[in-house]
Amino acid sequence: MNELRVGIKANLMHIVKIPLPDSTMWYAQDADGAIWKLDLSFSHTSLAPECLEEFHANDIVDCVTSPSTYCAATVGLDGMLLIIALFYIILFASQ
Repeated sequence: MNELRVGIKANLMHIVKIPLPDSTMWYAQDADGAIWKLDLSFSHTSLAPECLEEFHANDIVDCVTSPSTYCAATVGLDGMLLIIALFYIILFASQ
């Protein structure tokens, strides 16, 4: 039996295999709003779990867009503040 530690507080809800031939990589959805990439080969060359993206874990309660740039800020019930560059779809900041 093998075990893989995914983050300190990760609470995985759903896991899907990446549909490539001979791939041991999986995507996992975290209840706290994160998407993880996992290597489930359990070999000595296995890659560490990688957090690909973080999102709000609950509802978004407010959203504000910048009048001069392509940025938006969202606040969630989880207390997380996300500042996103909409044109590039890049997360600038997260708290």
